[in-house]
Amino acid sequence: MDDSIDYPAIETLVPHRGAMCLLDKVLKKTDDEVVCIVTINESSLFLEKGKVDSWIGIEYMAQCVSVHAGFVALHQNKATPIGLLLGSRCVDIKIDAFLLHQSLQVTSKKIWQGEDGTASFACDIKDLEKQNYLLKANLSVYSPESVAILES
Repeated sequence: MDDSIDYPAIETLVPHRGAMCLLDKVLKKTDDEVVCIVTINESSLFLEKGKVDSWIGIEYMAQCVSVHAGFVALHQNKATPIGLLLGSRCVDIKIDAFLLHQSLQVTSKKIWQGEDGTASFACDIKDLEKQNYLLKANLSVYSPESVAILES
């Protein structure tokens, strides 16, 4: 991966703030794919007894999808959109937990996108050093045109 590209900070691409912004940085971006990194450290939000349960990986992947939407919005000079995780399919979890100091490569690749704000992404998490798959899933998401639709 090309580390020479200076991508925007994750916080500028996702609606998550503070401790809920779980990803560290963007490693790669194409039209249909985003690759991010997260390192499990002492301040990781869901760290308990030196581990983060593997199911939190679904949220890491969902935030990687959100980074994709953030890049689209940035390109269109729009505000960072909110998105909802509608569901996950084909979930394959190979481990019980992510370990303290483990660096993870989180990838989301757009499979399809509807005109109604729905989309599907093939996502995975690999150990950054070993490059072995730890978790895979297809995520279905929804991003409304406006938050007003959620308030009704």
